[in-house]
Amino acid sequence: MENTRERRGTLSGVLGESTRFDLEAVVEKELPLARYVDIVALITQLTHRQGQWVDREGALDWSNSSDVESLQITAQNREGATHLCICADYGRMASFAFFAVVFSVMFLTAAIGGFVFQPSSIIGIAATGIVGVVVSFAVARAVWRHFAGPRRSDMEHLLEELVAFVGAEESAQE
Repeated sequence: MENTRERRGTLSGVLGESTRFDLEAVVEKELPLARYVDIVALITQLTHRQGQWVDREGALDWSNSSDVESLQITAQNREGATHLCICADYGRMASFAFFAVVFSVMFLTAAIGGFVFQPSSIIGIAATGIVGVVVSFAVARAVWRHFAGPRRSDMEHLLEELVAFVGAEESAQE
């Protein structure tokens, strides 16, 4: 059983794509404590990130954070099943990318509009500003969608691999 949730904050609405992905799955088999090192190695291999991990009362908690992203993965044994959860938060990256793109495009629009069209009236200046805002938002949305789509796919693939790993434990132990 797999479930995907997206948290859509204010910036997500502006960018047209989520900045956080929460994915969950339940595998009807418990992950043995002895296999935590192996699943951590798989997570490291698939994410290309070295994370910190701890065993918290029968639950594996793996995390990796940087200035622009946060990734947390848990595998918790409950009632004879393994509950897998992936939380990928790109809010800080989205904020940085959004403002960097918006201000860069606004600057370029003002520079190009000023040199090419040489608006000498308030209407010309306003038109250049409006075009800059519209183009900035369109470019920022395109950039974020280009980034977020593959990240969502990466996290879905990671969850599928973790489900397969834990599920393989079932047949390996029988």
